[in-house]
Amino acid sequence: MLLLPPPDAPDTRPRYHISVHMNYFIPTSYITVVRKGATENGQCVGEFEMGLSERRSTVTIGQYETFLSSVLSRTGSHLNGEYHWRNLDLHLYWDCRGRLFKVRAPTLLALNLVFSVLNSSPLQCFMINDVTKARAALAIYESPGLHDLRREGIDLVHCLEVTPDGQEHFDLILLSVLIIERKRLTPLGKDLGKRLDA
Repeated sequence: MLLLPPPDAPDTRPRYHISVHMNYFIPTSYITVVRKGATENGQCVGEFEMGLSERRSTVTIGQYETFLSSVLSRTGSHLNGEYHWRNLDLHLYWDCRGRLFKVRAPTLLALNLVFSVLNSSPLQCFMINDVTKARAALAIYESPGLHDLRREGIDLVHCLEVTPDGQEHFDLILLSVLIIERKRLTPLGKDLGKRLDA
């Protein structure tokens, strides 16, 4: 998967390459790798491994590897909760409780059709200063609606919009939203997870 700038940007080359690989020794676990540029040969931004067992999920940024639970916490439901990413003096707050249910489409033939319907309301990212509690808006992520729209053959676009204040944290914003979306969209299997963690 590639993360592309908008078509009207001065430089339209891919900014990030995202790949997913199965862990061959644990077939229920997948490794997602984020690299700069358009290929798997770009500079590695980070990677994370997640599977059915949440306790064993890990994230690696540079040479720093840790359990995902030590950098990411959640309050509320897994779909509509609030996520806190704390890593290296950076506190990102992802608000997934959005109530905006909208559809933007000039025509059904639009190339950059962005749908935001039902359970796919925008996720908003803020940087929080833990001392002053001040919040700065960094990004908005919108994922397309599923079900009926896909059956029509419309090419749907996921949209990550990063503010000027968020540009210096783009790598961690992207890595954290990929992890959060993976957590949000993975069906809950509490009983199965308990058996695997035992």
